[in-house]
Amino acid sequence: MMLELAKAGLDIAIVVTNAEQMVTFYRDTLGLTYQRSRETGPGGTMHLLECGDSLLKLLDPPEHPPNQHSRGGTRAQTGLRYLTIWVHNIEELVERCKAADCHFLVPLRESTGSGRYCQLEDPEGNVVQLQQPS
Repeated sequence: MMLELAKAGLDIAIVVTNAEQMVTFYRDTLGLTYQRSRETGPGGTMHLLECGDSLLKLLDPPEHPPNQHSRGGTRAQTGLRYLTIWVHNIEELVERCKAADCHFLVPLRESTGSGRYCQLEDPEGNVVQLQQPS
């Protein structure tokens, strides 16, 4: 049986500790389109940002979970480790990220496949890979 998608993109949620910083990074620095916020569960807030056909959900719970993920890049622990966003304006985005004092794990370089990429951390240490096709 084949997967019958109702939507071309994925919805991905990140539980955050500082929603304002995270929204600023994804909306203002990377340029994702802020759709809206809504209450979720007992007292939490979810911020929804569009990325093509995908939706990034930043979940700000009423109480922060006792465990936080490890920093240290893509091989620091198992599980979901990074998001790749395919772009046509990687140099512009790299400059915006540098101006915002983002921490780069991998500077802009040629990809072993094709094109160019870089990896940086969002304000809470989640890795974002920006990839530009050749």
